Amino acid sequence: MRPASGTSSLKFQKKNGRTRFLVDPQERIVGQQVSARTLEEITPEIQQIEPPVFPQIDCVDVKPGVQVIVVQVSTGVNRPHSDKGQAYKRVGNKSARMSRDECNRMLIERVHSERCWETEPVAGWTVAIYQNRAEITSSGTLHFGLTPEKLFEPHGSLPWNPLIARAYYRRGIIENWGRGTLKVAELTERTGLPRPEIVEQAGCVVVRFRPIRYIPRRQVKQDLTERQRKILQLLSERPGIGRKEILLVLQVELRPLNPDFEDLKRLGLIVQTGKRRGSVWHLAKSALN
Repeated sequence: MRPASGTSSLKFQKKNGRTRFLVDPQERIVGQQVSARTLEEITPEIQQIEPPVFPQIDCVDVKPGVQVIVVQVSTGVNRPHSDKGQAYKRVGNKSARMSRDECNRMLIERVHSERCWETEPVAGWTVAIYQNRAEITSSGTLHFGLTPEKLFEPHGSLPWNPLIARAYYRRGIIENWGRGTLKVAELTERTGLPRPEIVEQAGCVVVRFRPIRYIPRRQVKQDLTERQRKILQLLSERPGIGRKEILLVLQVELRPLNPDFEDLKRLGLIVQTGKRRGSVWHLAKSALN
């Protein structure tokens, strides 16, 4: 019965199937008189399979007074299953021992199907979306002599834990040769976006992504009106223009526009240079940050 129990373990790895006890290696039915004692002998063998399984056990008459024990198994959910610490695989019409690497790979695939590591929140990382940028912050500073500038130059891979890094690389989660930051820069520039900024501040590393053009805020201490946002957008595209030009572009009269200029100036979003009719308007630095 010992080889057959290993076959039962194999059945759980693949698909639904049957293991027949009292059948010789040449698939010839031997059979015997099956008693309660016989079934009791099978139970300890089934219990050697890990993780535990609960097969259906039947006795089938093959001729008068002779029976074969059939163990019906369904596909195991918690694969791989092993019999006394050894997992098996099917090679042709025979059962062969599964190597440790094959068993580990099946185990990793099982765990990954239950919990996708790529989408799990990672301790020490935060993602923040602002009105004019996105920031990814990692606690800790750069080591091994790396600086934000050097990250955008060819550099080697210097992981803290090479074993963990190698496992992530094999899963395709990380790069292996220090090309991660270079690849990010290539992808952003290919789509027309500015190269991301990397800065060290307050014991953290911040990667900052900015949009390709200025996007006016919707709120700065108070909600901005659509016309106020149009003024900001216009000044970002044509800095240093006067009120007359702004009136022509927006097609509004000066009187209703005055309160908008006063609000934007009070909020520190625009600044005026020059005097009287020669004065022009610019976006303030605070509007760009």
